[in-house]
Amino acid sequence: MKKFLKLLLVAILVMPFMAKADMGAPQINSVEVTITNENGIDYYDYDGETVKGHLNKGDKIKVVSLDMDEKYYYIELANGKDAVVKSSDIKNDSEYPVTSKDVVDRGQDYEIYVFEEKGVDIRKGPYEFYEKVAHVESGTKLKYRYAIYDGEGNGSEDGEYNFGIHAVYVEQDGVKGWINILDSKVLVSVEPRYYIIFNSIDTENTFYSKGSSSDFKVIKSAGWETNSWDREILVYEDGKFKLIDDYYSIIPDKIQSYTSKKDIKGEQNTIKAGTEFYILVGDDYDDCSFVYMVKGSNKICSMYSDDFDEKLMKSFTKVSEAKVEDVFTINEVVEPEYKTTITKENNNENNNKESKSTNTIVICAIVGCSVALIAVVTIILLNKKKNK
Repeated sequence: MKKFLKLLLVAILVMPFMAKADMGAPQINSVEVTITNENGIDYYDYDGETVKGHLNKGDKIKVVSLDMDEKYYYIELANGKDAVVKSSDIKNDSEYPVTSKDVVDRGQDYEIYVFEEKGVDIRKGPYEFYEKVAHVESGTKLKYRYAIYDGEGNGSEDGEYNFGIHAVYVEQDGVKGWINILDSKVLVSVEPRYYIIFNSIDTENTFYSKGSSSDFKVIKSAGWETNSWDREILVYEDGKFKLIDDYYSIIPDKIQSYTSKKDIKGEQNTIKAGTEFYILVGDDYDDCSFVYMVKGSNKICSMYSDDFDEKLMKSFTKVSEAKVEDVFTINEVVEPEYKTTITKENNNENNNKESKSTNTIVICAIVGCSVALIAVVTIILLNKKKNK
């Protein structure tokens, strides 16, 4: 019984951290790292505070994931046991080859756009513990072909999808390396699309609570969006570019209008038989939901009902097809002014700085010893003179 209680207590204490590592932590593909710190590093229990042991220079570990605060890496020791190390203690100066098994060749060049205000770094590998080789300023557009998808997986092993990418491999201006783009303001290129955007958060709340809204606009994007699971799109408003996440996307360039032979009753709205309406977003028999607008009105509405089935949806009669621009007033698409240069990391300059710093210390030490020696000799001579 005591043994059971002990195990239960351990489970209660450890499980939150295990859940954090598995569910909330940024996932990475397992990477073998050699400890390069001269004095080695400590590794910890899941609390990140209790030292469990020490790793010496040259020891190998596998880095599994990064905790949510980005202070610790979850690792696997050579003996197969799990532990935690401080992220600041892990460094890797080797290059991560594009021939690695987790790297996807997407078959052609794609583009990314650095919208991050402080820019981003290019490293020898896809994770923060790899050595930095260059810096990319905000506003820079780069091409890539090779990508590593998020370790949680998204069914994109064939490189079909443009989201869920953890890092991309770039090669430009004599610089080559990896940029970590997942959940950052490094945007991926997509086909320009039309989006329904609410003009305020109150409007959005009203739409969800009442199922309709007139306070919206339809825009066409410049073709950039974040790569995170919670995607944001880049738009130009009020004289500046910004990212927004409250939108519905109208994927087709053309939208269809329909009528129905019978009344369509949803949870919040009803479309009367014979009323012509546009389906703007969705048309899924499984979800039985879509966003629509009655022709001639300026109100978007949501339609959802558990009573929908394929038979009811087939009662729709297609009336016409129209371009999005013919139904809505669309903004003029503005593209950013792109930069294409990369600032290389000057490792020689850093080495020179370290060398100069070392030389300064040596010179100071020599001067200090000389002054001390002169002082000792002076005291001895004075004592001799007194004795005489």
